[in-house]
Amino acid sequence: MKLKNKIGCSTNSYHEFDLETAVKGIAAAGFEYVELTAVKDYTEHVKPELMTKNDTDDVLKLLRKHGLKPMSLSGHSDLTDRQGIELFKKRIDFAHAIGVGVVNTGPGEIESKAGKEKFFDNIREAAEYAASREVTIALETHGDLLGTGKASAEVIKKIGLPNVRINYDTGNVIFYGGVKPEEDIREALPFIAHVHLKDKIGGVKVWDFPPLGEGEIDFRVIFETLSGGGYKGPISVEIEVTGKGVIPEWLVSDEKEEIVSAPMETKGPEIIDKAVAISLQYIKKILKA
Repeated sequence: MKLKNKIGCSTNSYHEFDLETAVKGIAAAGFEYVELTAVKDYTEHVKPELMTKNDTDDVLKLLRKHGLKPMSLSGHSDLTDRQGIELFKKRIDFAHAIGVGVVNTGPGEIESKAGKEKFFDNIREAAEYAASREVTIALETHGDLLGTGKASAEVIKKIGLPNVRINYDTGNVIFYGGVKPEEDIREALPFIAHVHLKDKIGGVKVWDFPPLGEGEIDFRVIFETLSGGGYKGPISVEIEVTGKGVIPEWLVSDEKEEIVSAPMETKGPEIIDKAVAISLQYIKKILKA
């Protein structure tokens, strides 16, 4: 199977660690591209609202040092209020400054009817600003409004703007929508501008996102669908391992010995390092077949 897409890894995979740790792990796994994360009060590997040009240059230098190139930005902001819109604009500015054309986000606090109305009003302002910076906004399949590819496609149609598209997250559509991504992705395909590859074990609201190939999603079908549909955008691996609970099977060596004997919550970034490396090797195996 041949794919010419940029395939990278999200620094959000290293949610509990700093940017340099994330960059080192992603590079060591063999990735060439990276999705940086700027999610306020959650994963703030970069903080565009506080950064100077020198700060931005330092981030690019760090990436170059480890042989990585930026391909997208996770800039989740609350698009239902003024502060969130202004923060999101800063993320768009940062994306433009580092040469990436896609910024991912969710809609924000839309539980109420008023919240949804504010989102649909504000997304137009955000999209106009993004267009001036040659940036596409990719709404992530996340939550109730955008819980599946099918639902997200309807939202994109309603918005009706060429630079507002979908960030299709393969794990999220199971977690929030209870659908099979191998089937659901077809509904979203014409509107996808970014993809999060995330594996999943269990159904709705079950937090279990192992490395790619260790869960229940058939990524061969995902890749075939993307390739067959002519998708040419970024593809980003996102690992969401909380580091709590029992040691899973994928953290056991070939000799079936645990890599460490301590409880998972006491471990450092080596858990994520291994998960990221396993995921890339799995992708290469599929694409080589």
